Amino acid sequence: KKKDNNESIEKFFNYLSSANTSESALFTNVTGSEASYKFVKFDSDGFASRERFVYVEEVDCIGCTHCSTTARNTFFMEDSYGRARVFRQDGDPEGLVQEAIDTCPVNCIYYVSFDDLVTLENERAYQKINNYSRLVGSDFGTSRNTSKAKAFSNGKMRCESCPSRGCKECPLYGVGNNPEYQRRMALREQKRQERRRRGTSGSGNPIGGSGPAGPSGPTGPKRTIL
Repeated sequence: KKKDNNESIEKFFNYLSSANTSESALFTNVTGSEASYKFVKFDSDGFASRERFVYVEEVDCIGCTHCSTTARNTFFMEDSYGRARVFRQDGDPEGLVQEAIDTCPVNCIYYVSFDDLVTLENERAYQKINNYSRLVGSDFGTSRNTSKAKAFSNGKMRCESCPSRGCKECPLYGVGNNPEYQRRMALREQKRQERRRRGTSGSGNPIGGSGPAGPSGPTGPKRTIL
């Protein structure tokens, strides 16, 4: 166990020193008062630093605090209902976020696309949670019944015993052989190779819209260019 903790700490400090993390990023949305999607940054080709994002289905959360102590720069405990919530998408190494997802006792943490993240976090503003019905696995008022997000409305169920097994039909975005995720990753690599050939880093300033490669198009939420 001590070895695992040391490896996690080492990964975290390596992440802090990487080119993807700046000092200012560590203080982004620390109070969790804003939706996390508003702080996702995109490069000039419309790609974020990550291709999949994290969302907590708070109705199913039992408030165990495990994820918020495992990936502390991604999850926090929301005060109103005592449930976990994502406040920053790029706060921890992906491996640490994966650990939080894999070890969640009620499997209420999802990998989703950016479009689904926007949909779910906007829908969350209107959610009402009945704390008296906090039962493990309860579907009372769950977003899966009413959400317009593809991850929740496609009728597919995740493997509760193994959310990262890699099944082709897994509803978790970016797990297994999800065809849209595979297409995006291939396009992402193609753009990266093109930038290398051009000798440019693809830097720019915050703008609205996602560019030609972005998933939401020019009418989507405002996106920040790296």
